[in-house]
Amino acid sequence: MAYAESLKVGMERWPDKTRFWRRHMGTLWHGAVQQEIISATSRDWAAPRFDSADEAPSSSAEPATVEDSSEKVWASLLQNRFLWCMAAMHFFIYFIRQGVLNWAHFYIMDEFGVPALEATARVSGFELGGLLGCIVSGQVSDWLISRYPKRGAAGLRAQVMIAYSLFAAAAVFCLWVVPPLAVLQWLAMAAFGFAIYGPQTLITMTGVETVPRKAAATAGGLLAYPAQLGSMCAGLPFALLVQEYGWGGFFPSLIILSMVSAVVIIPGWNTPSYRQAHLAA
Repeated sequence: MAYAESLKVGMERWPDKTRFWRRHMGTLWHGAVQQEIISATSRDWAAPRFDSADEAPSSSAEPATVEDSSEKVWASLLQNRFLWCMAAMHFFIYFIRQGVLNWAHFYIMDEFGVPALEATARVSGFELGGLLGCIVSGQVSDWLISRYPKRGAAGLRAQVMIAYSLFAAAAVFCLWVVPPLAVLQWLAMAAFGFAIYGPQTLITMTGVETVPRKAAATAGGLLAYPAQLGSMCAGLPFALLVQEYGWGGFFPSLIILSMVSAVVIIPGWNTPSYRQAHLAA
């Protein structure tokens, strides 16, 4: 009996442990994929190419000081309106992501009386959907850029991110209203993962495409701060929201925030990459 009781306690605690490792392994995997995409595409779009020796900067020019160079980099980044739009979207994407990951299994357990282990299994579709979302977002945005070379490359990627954010709102709505069948809730979480990982993959890469190569790393770091801030800020507000208004307040707020994340990037609809802007000048 003592062994059975210990086994029962261990099984009850096991979902929390697996959820922790699954979430963080998914984050590591996403970072590796994003780094590979950035490395592959920034060479093509982030920096200007010179078709002749006359267009290349003169080697006899006097090198700028480190301080001057740093000031110019920061000035160009802070004046880049598109980067600010991307930063705002990054905040909302991570805010929404963290809210769903923190509360989805509690919703399934509380609303439908599903055991903790089964509830964890039902939300596990998030990472698999995220895998597909990463790949599809990159492929679709690359296809759009090759299909419409005259349009702003960064703007085309922004359009893909807008579509993903609207799909995230639909996925949250589905999670809220679908019958409590395991397969349907799993698919809803997979759809949400698909919708969230798409913008996560594209945001940093797209931001890097709109700045000169010497500012690429700084731009990437600048865009990372809002994401971490969004994750950090998601805990208490959603806890208070669920406590005061229940799930009827939780899910509508997620839907609205998903739409807001799409709206904030609309000003970048036609934004060119740095290379396009340089060649057009």
